[in-house]
Amino acid sequence: MAPASVSSPGREASHVFAESNKWEDCKLVCPRADVVLDCGANVGQTARNLRQAYPQATIYCFEPVRSVFEQLQARADELRIHPVPAAVSNENGWADIHLTASPESNSLLGFLEHDNPLAGPHRIIGHERVRVCRLDDWCDRNGIDPRRVGVLKMDVQGNELEALKGAVRILRTVTIVLLEVAFVPYYEGGPLIGDLDCFMQVHGFKRSAFYPSVYPDIWADAMYVPDHIPACACLPVRVRTQTGTHADRRAPGAMS
Repeated sequence: MAPASVSSPGREASHVFAESNKWEDCKLVCPRADVVLDCGANVGQTARNLRQAYPQATIYCFEPVRSVFEQLQARADELRIHPVPAAVSNENGWADIHLTASPESNSLLGFLEHDNPLAGPHRIIGHERVRVCRLDDWCDRNGIDPRRVGVLKMDVQGNELEALKGAVRILRTVTIVLLEVAFVPYYEGGPLIGDLDCFMQVHGFKRSAFYPSVYPDIWADAMYVPDHIPACACLPVRVRTQTGTHADRRAPGAMS
């Protein structure tokens, strides 16, 4: 994995993306996970990769939208997962979620009406009342010791910061946090990469890598690891900048 540079809390001039495989990197940092929390599971796309990376883990997949959850639940036996019909946030109860043209973009947050680079998939086509929960409280109610959680993945369409606030006890001991992060605004009140970096730093984490999305200048996936975890090995890493140039780098003595 390679360090990713951040130029500002808002729009970034350049990003450095790892070209290593995200799931192989997860296994390097956390070879074994007892419990994995997949928040914003959709129909199980990420759950499949998590299952391959952690064949012995207990994986809980959170998905609030009824029609999407039904598809996820239909794959539960195949993926050996435990689907949970809820969104994650910093409160327990019920909330209205925006249903969008792309079922992967359903969000508790509103969308910017102007200058939204993802206006197409974010077109609102309806609303649904869904259950929301704080992950720390959910663990308490279900008898799950938060210290068992090895990997926490959040792809919750702009609500990552609120969801993290509801998981502060999990953050004390989790080994990997995977977040979808935005480089430019497109959610109403949604955090940008600088906001998430600051929150994670306060809670003892460093960002170890960016992984490019299909819109690498708009959003990406980011891996965060606790400050106390050293580099797994000094491995050669190929990285790609936003402009497409390449460079050979080596993982530093401590991931950053």
